[in-house]
Amino acid sequence: MLVLRKMVSVRMSLIEEFEDYLNEVLGLKVELQPWKEATKLPLFLGWMYDFYLIALFGTQCVVAVVKKESSPAIIVKHFKTIKEKWDGPCIYVCKAISSYQRKEFIKHRIPFVVPGNQIYLPNLGINLNEYFHKQYTNDKPLSSSAQLVVIYALLHSEKEKYIPSALAREFG
Repeated sequence: MLVLRKMVSVRMSLIEEFEDYLNEVLGLKVELQPWKEATKLPLFLGWMYDFYLIALFGTQCVVAVVKKESSPAIIVKHFKTIKEKWDGPCIYVCKAISSYQRKEFIKHRIPFVVPGNQIYLPNLGINLNEYFHKQYTNDKPLSSSAQLVVIYALLHSEKEKYIPSALAREFG
């Protein structure tokens, strides 16, 4: 029973993270409603996902919140099955996604959201990555010998090449 409670609380937190992320990034206060038509889907999909209905920018979307992870190929098949019952966008929501999964989902145009990380909603023209490249900073000061070589090169710019062994002999 404790394991079941933990699983339910994890799913609830993922749903809350999804709502908070859309609010934070897109400025949308969304309200998820259980998708009643999910009962018409094959039973195994109910074991794999929790289904909700959401309105994003005036477009009704089904949200499939993952309960059990699968391979991208299986998820693509699941979404084809969902498309038979739902004509609008269906959004895959998960905690984390590998680069391979992301590549496959984009290739098959499967909308997905990884709260705090990425939103890919091609039907709505949204592709947001929260990856920030670290800017290169060199916090180390130049050593005194390196400073000497730089100053020498600035003062004697007529030379084209500076050979370390020749500079070492010149400076002692």
